[in-house]
Amino acid sequence: MQKKYLFSAVLAALPGQHLLSAEPSIGERLESTEQRIQYLENRIRDQDTVINDNRSSNGWFEHAHIGGVVEVEAGFQNPEDGDSESSLTLATAELAIALEITPVVSSEIVLLYEDDGEEALDVDIATITLAPTESWFINAGQFYVPFGIFDTQMISDPLTLELGETRETAVQFGMVAGSVSGSIYLFDGDASENNTSSIDNFGAHLDFALEGNNHSFTAGLGYINDLGDSDTLIDYAGDVHNRVGGFTFIAGLHSGPFIVIGEYLGANDEFETGEKPAAYNLEAGYSFSLAGRDTNVAIGIQGTDDAEGIGLPEEILITALSLQLFDSTRLGFEYANTEDYDGTNSDMVTVQLASEF
Repeated sequence: MQKKYLFSAVLAALPGQHLLSAEPSIGERLESTEQRIQYLENRIRDQDTVINDNRSSNGWFEHAHIGGVVEVEAGFQNPEDGDSESSLTLATAELAIALEITPVVSSEIVLLYEDDGEEALDVDIATITLAPTESWFINAGQFYVPFGIFDTQMISDPLTLELGETRETAVQFGMVAGSVSGSIYLFDGDASENNTSSIDNFGAHLDFALEGNNHSFTAGLGYINDLGDSDTLIDYAGDVHNRVGGFTFIAGLHSGPFIVIGEYLGANDEFETGEKPAAYNLEAGYSFSLAGRDTNVAIGIQGTDDAEGIGLPEEILITALSLQLFDSTRLGFEYANTEDYDGTNSDMVTVQLASEF
């Protein structure tokens, strides 16, 4: 449609305007055009007022924060007793929206896609947080309960996460007092002892953080009353099983360019299958500048105990290099040598391009 016909159609549709059978005079046309221009100017002024009102302190989008990450990975695996394999995958696509509804109430939604075989976009986290003061808060919704920290400098997830990560619909009560923080949480787990639904799962954690000039130290411990309800062990232990508690210890040291991370996580007792699984992760890293770009190199050792039936390896020796190419964009390389419980080994090289926003 040409512009002059489009403009005529718009004018004809304005309130109070009608198509006349008689041809108007030039003076009438000018007067009509001035009225229409005035009408459009008033409409634009009204729209600007609405936009400015929304941008005021009451506009919700001024308090919305949107972030995300995209990770593309290429993997090369050479098992001791099989053929070599290679892959190229969209490993992670995550979109997070955090909204400060009021000074006391906030909400967060995280949408997540992972290359885990299901190839589906999932509502990973959806929470409402009430924080009347800086000393205490209540968090409710679907989130990963604070059992384990799972910090890592590597590309792949640590074995502690593989064993203990637990996402639930829960209510968390937390407190912060200086360098000490902690919380307790309640949830109705996916598993039960008698095949009935009830809010009788719980856990707690306590963290300590000490910060100084160019260094920091963190430590923490946690407990959950049913480790078998973790995202991995629920398939292993089954929907109906006797509860076996779990515990975790975490420590981290960051001093100048050096980073050390340690974490241990395990079951308090044996499951009905007779296994008492545990996992650990220990890493040391060093940050420096390479060709003017922030770079981190790290080495680590991970392992499990009594986890053969779960499908986890016995030990992993791992090293990684991460290079910042541009702002919020990094290129990472990882090499891992994995040993299974039967003594077989495999080598895995992973290259990752990651961008955060």
